[in-house]
Amino acid sequence: PIYSLQGFSYYVVGCFLLYRVTWCPKKAIRTLADLGPIESCREYFKSLKLMTAITLYIYTAVVQTVQMELPRAKDTHSHNTRRASDYLLPGHHTTRYSKKPSYIGRKIYNTLPHNMKKHGEREFKKSLQYWLKRDPSTPRNNTSIQ
Repeated sequence: PIYSLQGFSYYVVGCFLLYRVTWCPKKAIRTLADLGPIESCREYFKSLKLMTAITLYIYTAVVQTVQMELPRAKDTHSHNTRRASDYLLPGHHTTRYSKKPSYIGRKIYNTLPHNMKKHGEREFKKSLQYWLKRDPSTPRNNTSIQ
C-alpha cells in the first residue's frame, strides 16, 4: 500500500512536471508572437529555430547513446550487413526497461536516416539538431519509434 501510493505520487508529479515543461515554452512563444490561446505555436518554433521539450529529450537521449559507445550490429558480425551501424537492442521483459533513455536513444538512432548516421560525432550532433529543429513533430519517416 505504501509503495503503490508512493509510485502514484511520483507518477502524478512526473505528469505535472512534463505538462509544465511543455507548457511554459508555448506560453512564452504565444506572448512574444501575440498569439491567442488556441493558435498553434509550431511555425514560430520553426522560424525561431527552437527545440521543443520533446525534441530536446530526443536529442539528449540519442547523443548520450552515441557517446556511450554501446554495442552495434557490426561488432557481432564479421561480414557486412545492411544495418551494421545500428545499435543492438537488448532483450527485456519489462516496460520500465523500455522507457530508459539509453534504450529509447538506441531505438530512435536506429530509425534515423542512413546519411545522418555516417557522420562523425560532431557532425552527427549538428545534423541531428538541424533535423529536429526543421520540423518539431516526430517521427519523420513513417516508421514507429515504439
